[in-house]
Amino acid sequence: MVNVTLKLYQLWKNRILVDFPQDPDSITAWLFGQPSANYSALSSHQLTQQMDYRYRILQKRYLKTSAQEGYKQLVRRLSVIIVEYPPIAQKLSQKSNYHGFILSLTQSILAEIVHYDLEAQRTIKWIGQLTSDTRLQEILLLASLEAYCSRLVNDQPVIIHRLREFLQQDQSALSA
Repeated sequence: MVNVTLKLYQLWKNRILVDFPQDPDSITAWLFGQPSANYSALSSHQLTQQMDYRYRILQKRYLKTSAQEGYKQLVRRLSVIIVEYPPIAQKLSQKSNYHGFILSLTQSILAEIVHYDLEAQRTIKWIGQLTSDTRLQEILLLASLEAYCSRLVNDQPVIIHRLREFLQQDQSALSA
């Protein structure tokens, strides 16, 4: 597994050099994930798929944007996931300022995740150790949050689980 991992590392580093020559090591390390991740449970194909997914998110949506624009894109993408979830969409569609409410709700859920979610906290700390480049830290965090919030748990994205928790904590969110 070590030889496969080293080969994958070098392949990804070479690929990243084309898109982001300033700091390919930090992005490559980010793609591999936190050291606590259990890669022995993944085949090289699964690991490659996971890395490719994360890199596509980073490359297509965040690598060439400012942190502010990236944040807006993240909120819009996660809002779409929320809107597409039928039970939530039905309740939320009755709001007078539907779009504004969805964006505000998504931002609130993201804030909860960043401040209170243990996995998000570990990711933030770990990204800070990968690079001292503030812009790179921000875009890696945005891409990490998108990947995390989109991940399926019990056939639903994490953002939907967090939405339910948020709404249970704040029943006034739907009744306002």
